[in-house]
Amino acid sequence: MLAARRRTGYVMIALGVFLGVLGFFVTFIFALRATARTGDIPMQPVVVAATDIPERTVIQPNQVRVVDLPVDRVPPTAVASPSEVVGKFTLGRLYAGQLVVREGLADTGGSSGLAFAIPPGRVLVTVNFASAANTVASGAIRPGDRVDIIVYTDGANGKQAAATFRNLEVFSVGGRTTNLSGPAVQTQSPQPATILQFVVTPQEALELKFLEGLGADLVLRSAADTSTPPLQVVDMDYMAAKYGLERPRR
Repeated sequence: MLAARRRTGYVMIALGVFLGVLGFFVTFIFALRATARTGDIPMQPVVVAATDIPERTVIQPNQVRVVDLPVDRVPPTAVASPSEVVGKFTLGRLYAGQLVVREGLADTGGSSGLAFAIPPGRVLVTVNFASAANTVASGAIRPGDRVDIIVYTDGANGKQAAATFRNLEVFSVGGRTTNLSGPAVQTQSPQPATILQFVVTPQEALELKFLEGLGADLVLRSAADTSTPPLQVVDMDYMAAKYGLERPRR
């Protein structure tokens, strides 16, 4: 009886060992097949940012690296070699791991400056809106924010307020833009906190300078709102009709 139990125990142990070995080989074979399938996928070297790279930056060798991606995931304008990237000027911010694409770079010969970040047909204009000085100086407006510009002036019915530019992106506030970097970079001199800069068409630059002379004001838009529904000019007739204000005696 005891011998029979021992034989049964040995059989169970042997069976367990056999099943364990079988499981190992099955797993190994599946792993080999998966590896073979992965190896069959065509790969392509691409350049990615090795670290966050600010916009308007001359790219340095240690800021990029090469990784392999499946060919079907590589956009046509991706860059394959660091030699095509190093020394180029970034037009927008690159985040670590982000693909570097040709349309995001400018060949400036290793130089950098705001002029290389301005698209053709655009200019950089600097304004100082007197009525917006407190809002701007408070730090509420930051580069990349969008604003509506309001003018308050005399009209046929007395004073009037009207919106002019709508959803206009702020390029710089008081000289604060994204930091420039690189060996040939010239840093900006600090400007008064009420100074604003916009990148606009030459005609729009003239219009903004005209509004500056009128002491224009601005309002900060929600980051989630880009709509520009029509706004009615507000004057004494409007305020009297809506709020019942008495007209001034003449």
